[in-house]
Amino acid sequence: MTGLPSGGTVDHLVLSPHPDDAVWSLGARIARWRREGARVLVLTVFDGPDPDPVPGGASRALSAPPSARRAEDRAALSLLGLAPHSLGLADAAARRSDGVPRYPSVTRLFSTPHPDDAALVDRIAEAIARHRDGGTLVHAPLAAGDHVDHRLTRAAVERAGVGAPAWYEDFPYTVRARHRQGLARRASALTEADTEVWLEAARCYTSQARSLFGGTDALTAALRERARPREGDDPARPHAHHWVRA
Repeated sequence: MTGLPSGGTVDHLVLSPHPDDAVWSLGARIARWRREGARVLVLTVFDGPDPDPVPGGASRALSAPPSARRAEDRAALSLLGLAPHSLGLADAAARRSDGVPRYPSVTRLFSTPHPDDAALVDRIAEAIARHRDGGTLVHAPLAAGDHVDHRLTRAAVERAGVGAPAWYEDFPYTVRARHRQGLARRASALTEADTEVWLEAARCYTSQARSLFGGTDALTAALRERARPREGDDPARPHAHHWVRA
């Protein structure tokens, strides 16, 4: 089963700016929802273009060609009992205007979105509307770390008029006060079984694991550290944390 009903609407719509973002950030919660029989759709937004981009600008920030990252995404989602769903938009590192990279350096990927990216917010918002109804809970990134693709995804949720989204903490970024302004933290205790499914799925993203952590062992350790209980949590269990309107 893929967790997607024939009618197209779901219980949980998870927006993943890139392959790995959703699984790394809330994969244990996804595992729990699927175990409980919930209808779940992970929509990966910026996992293109197809064919793979030519070198230039910030494209060197891509840990692997988009086609390889999509294959990793398929493998990870399969372990969670899900089929891949993609908008196929180009990663910021590969986007161009009139042949010129919109983000000419890696630093620019963590700054103000390019003016030509404004139309992408509407495209993402339209996709959100296609896959949700009044009973769908939308999960989206806080945009911690300020990557432009995460910021555009968050802006699309706000543009779509989602009344009560659940904002997940984008791993591996640090959540700053400005990211959670007006929001309250919520914690979900995790079972060891769901945690293990999450970690196995997370390790499918080998290109990002090598690029950011040097390998899957260090990634696993970092994910376990992120899941450590915080103040007010059950100290005996790992937890996932998200933010909702205060």
